[in-house]
Amino acid sequence: MRRVPAKTYNLLYSLVKAYLAGRPRQHFSLVNAVIERVLQEDDVVIQPYPVHTCPICGAEFSNTAGTMHHIVVVHGDYLDMVVVRAYELYNAVKSCIKPNGVGWRCVICGAELMDVREVVHHVLTQHIYNINIVVRVMI
Repeated sequence: MRRVPAKTYNLLYSLVKAYLAGRPRQHFSLVNAVIERVLQEDDVVIQPYPVHTCPICGAEFSNTAGTMHHIVVVHGDYLDMVVVRAYELYNAVKSCIKPNGVGWRCVICGAELMDVREVVHHVLTQHIYNINIVVRVMI
């Protein structure tokens, strides 16, 4: 398995933990899209769980801190696996999008979109099979 640099691992770890606890950080939209895709592959249901419910096992807590602590302690191995897969998918997606004047371009099909979120969504929905091949080769 490919090693994740420590600084990147720590950032992704906190973002995945926050995402699983129902508190994704909005300014990390590309990372959140990748995390959501990785979790969808594992059939982890993020909605309609209340904020203080573990999306993996359904355990309920009185606050977000309790939910995050539970996820780290009980589901730590799963969390590590999601972080590594999110890192690999993030790098694969980044390699598939390029700035193009005022917008962004998908390097797989040449589609041009105005917003980075749109091109990321395009790549994750239209070319996920191609990206999964890239991720599997990288492992």
